[in-house]
Amino acid sequence: MFLFSRRYLLFFILLGGALVVGFFFLSRGRVQPIITDNPKQEKTSVAYLGVTYIPITTKVAAYYNLKADKGALVTAVAPGSPAERAGLKPNDIILALSGQNLDEENSLLHVLMQCCQEGKVDIKALRGERHFTLWASMGGYQ
Repeated sequence: MFLFSRRYLLFFILLGGALVVGFFFLSRGRVQPIITDNPKQEKTSVAYLGVTYIPITTKVAAYYNLKADKGALVTAVAPGSPAERAGLKPNDIILALSGQNLDEENSLLHVLMQCCQEGKVDIKALRGERHFTLWASMGGYQ
């Protein structure tokens, strides 16, 4: 379930028996195109990958003894999601999405919001000490 206003997005998702609650404050720059392009407020879709994650900072990397100090540590993968179909697993570290490196300035959420809703995207990731690239067929989520 999604609740959306001009200033925030609140969502509730049942994921693997756990309730995931998310709240995002939306800046005017993010909301204005949605309102301008959709004056009748019809359903819109956003890029959906299907992971929950922890943004990696130097402190997070040190705490979890990670091999990367930037990126997104995958904590769960939604069943049937584009991430699961691509082969992402919990504890993988997403380093880049669609050619954009993830860091404190460019979080996974930020890159996903800029990404196209549909089509294939490349995911550069790290599993243990092995770097690899996956291709995910993104699905638009309404």
